[in-house]
Amino acid sequence: MSTAWRILVFTLFPLIPSLVSAQHKPKIEIYLVDEKPAAMQTGGGYFDCKTAKLITHSFITDNEITGYEIINDTATRYNRGKIYRIHLDTNAQSKVEKLNRNIPLCCGQRFVVTVDETPIYGGYFWNVFSSFGCTWLTIIASHSKILKIERGLPYDYFDKNLSDPSGDIKLLMAFKATGRLIER
Repeated sequence: MSTAWRILVFTLFPLIPSLVSAQHKPKIEIYLVDEKPAAMQTGGGYFDCKTAKLITHSFITDNEITGYEIINDTATRYNRGKIYRIHLDTNAQSKVEKLNRNIPLCCGQRFVVTVDETPIYGGYFWNVFSSFGCTWLTIIASHSKILKIERGLPYDYFDKNLSDPSGDIKLLMAFKATGRLIER
């Protein structure tokens, strides 16, 4: 091997890992939590998403999530600060609609949002017809392509001792890296 080739190989070889990682696109997915009816509680509350037993396959895949929207709430009634919304494609919207038919009115269906299979935060898909409250993050399982992440249901029920993880920096950076972060 000539000297020029050796210099080229020894110069470029250390750069290969950074070139490969620069092409990595984070994968954001939503999993349902595998829970037995006895594990469900009346009215949803905080649960540790890192220890939750997730169903093997994602409920909503990375390619079905079209965006993550952050809205600065200027309404003075609740002073929510930021509102987060997940945008879905038609296929994911259909999955959420079907899920709504199977969500118990009392307690919702737990879910976990992941980045590269690492749990970021958990919450509840909530039946649109339920009159029960929830003290943690909820998404009304509606017939919409945009899912609003609610802090408590109703809003005043949110557990004030806990912070809202919807704006987790790792999640926001993953959406930004994939060109799906929407800020208003």
